[in-house]
Amino acid sequence: GFLFAAKPSFICILPP
Repeated sequence: GFLFAAKPSFICILPP
């Protein structure tokens, strides 16, 4: 995942 990833991500800024 990147910035605006949904679920588990490395740099997930926004929540799922």
